[in-house]
Amino acid sequence: CAGTLAASMHTGDAIMHAAGTVGVRDGISVLYRGQLSDGVERRLIQLLVLVVTAVAYYFAVVSNVSLVALLLGSYGAVAQIFPILIATFYWPRATSSGVLAALIGGIAVSTLFLLFPDWRPLPMHAGIYGLIVNVVLLVGVSLRTRPVPQARLEPYLEPGWD
Repeated sequence: CAGTLAASMHTGDAIMHAAGTVGVRDGISVLYRGQLSDGVERRLIQLLVLVVTAVAYYFAVVSNVSLVALLLGSYGAVAQIFPILIATFYWPRATSSGVLAALIGGIAVSTLFLLFPDWRPLPMHAGIYGLIVNVVLLVGVSLRTRPVPQARLEPYLEPGWD
């Protein structure tokens, strides 16, 4: 039992610290254009670790939601990265605005249908609806925004691994 607890704590604390760091470095810090001091970033990371831990504690101890339901729900949000990943490699016309709109829209729809399953028009997983919205937004917003300059794409489009 002690070994299992130690292994789960080791994994859990790494995930909590990673969530806090990513949330601050790739989220909050970007909003402030990297103008946050190291001390402020550290405090925000600590705060975010506490928030993520509290949410995890709620779902682990207080909530009556099963582990399977939590996993299925999270897969709907995680799956929203796949159209973006495919577009990154195979569609040079994709823009950062299209990617951001697709990610936010797909996760929002997936979460909405996860929380309100009676609203689903067909009995499909909530993530499928999110993927549909994701692809529509990715293509639509990318086509309506200015494309990435060809000079910036050239190093990534050139064949050869010499």
